[in-house]
Amino acid sequence: LVNCCSPASVTRAVPLLAAATATQRRIGGYANTFHPIPADWRLDGDKATDGLISLRDDLDPDAYAAHAIRWLAAGATVIGGCCGTRPAHIRRLHSLLPAT
Repeated sequence: LVNCCSPASVTRAVPLLAAATATQRRIGGYANTFHPIPADWRLDGDKATDGLISLRDDLDPDAYAAHAIRWLAAGATVIGGCCGTRPAHIRRLHSLLPAT
């Protein structure tokens, strides 16, 4: 699994994970909803880009689910949410799965 990265990173990683598995294994990801972290970022730094990273405002449950649909299509068998996702995001992900 890939975890605590952008939804776009999970989208890029899932096909690579699928190609790298010799047998049927669980693959997938849990993305966060943070803005990208600058390369020179520091939690305790004094630059304007340092400190706490804010959440993106473009990843509501439906937008997040649109990413997850691509993960499933690429072979993900495990999907979820990390930092910044809320119960509404997980409910929306659950709605993508076939009833069992």
